[in-house]
Amino acid sequence: PAAGFSESARNPFFCKSQEAGLLDAHHLFKMELDHCIAKLIECRSLTEVEIRQLCELAQEELTRESNVRRVNSPVTVVGDIHGQFHDLLELFRIGGRAPNTNYLFMGD
Repeated sequence: PAAGFSESARNPFFCKSQEAGLLDAHHLFKMELDHCIAKLIECRSLTEVEIRQLCELAQEELTRESNVRRVNSPVTVVGDIHGQFHDLLELFRIGGRAPNTNYLFMGD
């Protein structure tokens, strides 16, 4: 280690399990997320690099979820229409009909 400091003292994201190559992506995500949350709680801004890393890590985590589906863009996101058929027809009239327009319906 340089200047007499261990890797864990020089790198806030480093832990002993990294030395053994045991650090998985989830653990690294949690460490970086905790670091960013701590900065934000202290009203310190995140760097552009930290924001990009968080976005990339979040994307990786979300794509592992079984309830996440890939949707081709462009996509029109629609709130809950509460089963209102006439609202659905109006939506298709304004936005275009499937399959010419991609829709993502967010309802319960």
